Amino acid sequence: MPERARVTPGSDGLAKLLMSVLTMVVAIGIVSATGTARAQSGDLFAVTGIEVDTTGENDLAAKRAGVAEAKARAFRTLIERLTVDGDSRRVSVPDPDRLEFLIRDVTYEQEKFGGGRYLAELSVRFNADAVGELLEREGIAYAETESRPLVVVPVLERPGEAPVLWLGGNTWLDAWLGAPSPQGLVPIIAPLGDLNDISAIDASAALAGDARALEAIEDAYSAGGAVVVHARPDAANDSVTVAIRVRADGWPDYRTEARFTAPPPEGGEATAGSPDGSPDGAATGGANAVEAEAPGETEGRLLGAAVDGTVALLEEAWSRENLIRYDQAGTVLAVRAPLDQLGDLVMVRRALDGAAPVRSVTLDRLTTTEAEFAVEFVGDIYQLQTALVQAGLTLDLSEDATTWLVRPLVEDVGEMPSSDEGASGMDNSSAAPSGSRVDQPIDPSRAPATQ
Repeated sequence: MPERARVTPGSDGLAKLLMSVLTMVVAIGIVSATGTARAQSGDLFAVTGIEVDTTGENDLAAKRAGVAEAKARAFRTLIERLTVDGDSRRVSVPDPDRLEFLIRDVTYEQEKFGGGRYLAELSVRFNADAVGELLEREGIAYAETESRPLVVVPVLERPGEAPVLWLGGNTWLDAWLGAPSPQGLVPIIAPLGDLNDISAIDASAALAGDARALEAIEDAYSAGGAVVVHARPDAANDSVTVAIRVRADGWPDYRTEARFTAPPPEGGEATAGSPDGSPDGAATGGANAVEAEAPGETEGRLLGAAVDGTVALLEEAWSRENLIRYDQAGTVLAVRAPLDQLGDLVMVRRALDGAAPVRSVTLDRLTTTEAEFAVEFVGDIYQLQTALVQAGLTLDLSEDATTWLVRPLVEDVGEMPSSDEGASGMDNSSAAPSGSRVDQPIDPSRAPATQ
């Protein structure tokens, strides 16, 4: 075996045969899970949909300029995705030669040439290890633990009207359905609003944090959790207030409220009335006059901006909880994994190998009923727990606080706070990733066999 492992079979021949099979399974699991956690981050290090429109002395010059610009923009987008605001500005775009070293490949779509102009849509995939090494050299913490997908539950409440979710012209739901899929650490699923969704949850259940109803909509989309977004438009001020609450294992107790305003329309600035004071709001005369938008168009821009802002808040909250300085010293944790069936061993091993904070995993002992691992990781124990929850595992102290146990996740996140409690902002100073709902802070010093 490629790992040091002490296998402890039973006394009879059947146990010996079983342990031989287990040994083969472990070997297969180890081979299939080789590589660093960064290499398994899927599309996290890919930036897609970069639009290019450049000109030059000729078509070739225009393409060169456009591709170089797209690569630089992709790098900036990736750094903003992995780090938090402030740290991202400390990382400058490398010169073209160094930037090429960080790029894995580039995909070109919808290319058009002509008259010294180049148009295309590019996707750039970066080398995860190379980017990680760059950030480590700069001493910048970054997050690469991806959240399990969250299904969004968009409740719209207009002034003087009852909250709506699926029926009654929910343009807030339409805005989520029309938005592009986020490229970041928090995948978002917009529900279709079909009959299954209508039977699963309604507006009142969503605002009350009804656990069964939320679990039903999560199950319908195979999501890892739900985020209720309660939008209250204010047409008089061209703004919308959104209360955001997340119900998901591995997430902090995240509740916040934010106010968003509509961006100006293309081709001009949004105005509350016409320049000459005419009651119909239409701009009259002048070369720079802007045709007034229909109310639906203004609301569409407003809710679209609110979708983008809400996603940004979720990304920021998740990133801050999972920032890790990968240049710091690691901690070695002794972990036991009870085994009910052969597949458990492979699943546990792959999850440990794929967790972003984990540097190395060594199988120390194997019996017919459990496996023991030495897990070296960076960051704190909460971040390791969070990463494992995203892979479907919990990591908790045993009841007697003598060892750490890793088990398959049993999803039971309880009730969300009701809307009556309000959304008074996020206070995560004492909130731990919830795995199997760890309600009390864990003191890593209590855990034995931690080096």
